[in-house]
Amino acid sequence: PPGTGKTMLMRAVSYELGGVHFISISGTDLSKSGLENAINSVKETFDSAKENEPSIIFIDEIDALVPSRDSSQEIGTQIVSQLLEEMDRLKDEGENIVVVAATNRPDTLDPALLRPGRFDKLIYVPPPEREDRVALFKEYLSKAPVGNDIDYEKLADATPGYTGADIANICRQAKMNALESAVNTGEEVQISMQDLMDLIKATRPSAPSSILSRYLMFISRYGKR
Repeated sequence: PPGTGKTMLMRAVSYELGGVHFISISGTDLSKSGLENAINSVKETFDSAKENEPSIIFIDEIDALVPSRDSSQEIGTQIVSQLLEEMDRLKDEGENIVVVAATNRPDTLDPALLRPGRFDKLIYVPPPEREDRVALFKEYLSKAPVGNDIDYEKLADATPGYTGADIANICRQAKMNALESAVNTGEEVQISMQDLMDLIKATRPSAPSSILSRYLMFISRYGKR
């Protein structure tokens, strides 16, 4: 689902694996660059990975780059074919290369990408659990002027389906509101529990159960592997 930290997770992986060459490309950016530029970028990315093994290639928003060929235009079809060709070459030429991709729309991907031998492992990154939401609120408000009435457990109970990005935005807005009030009044203003609850009510969760069902159906179809 969107906002669950997929890209941040890969950045953390690249940081931990300091000796690995990490290449990140954006499917959205490449899809806007035109057919020739997109194909050349895909070729250059895989060539760079082969020249600098061990390497990780991370394709963010891969659905924008390689939609299903059944529904895409000719340009999309050629880009999908190029990516599949490059990935197939890795079986013989890239033993020390790992390709990772992230998507919010797995149901739109070309089925050929999901066959064993292409993307062999599927990982579902869910929205944060209750205890994770407690930790997120504590982290994002750790340096903020908060009142004594803040109840992090209740904040977590009020935010099922809210992603890390949602919670970060709520806390950021609460801090901005407190800062604006402090500037206007000339007095120190603390963030109250009511301030946060009002922002939660005004914020639509990015991963409610109605949306999660789509991802769970995808996982049930292909299975975690």
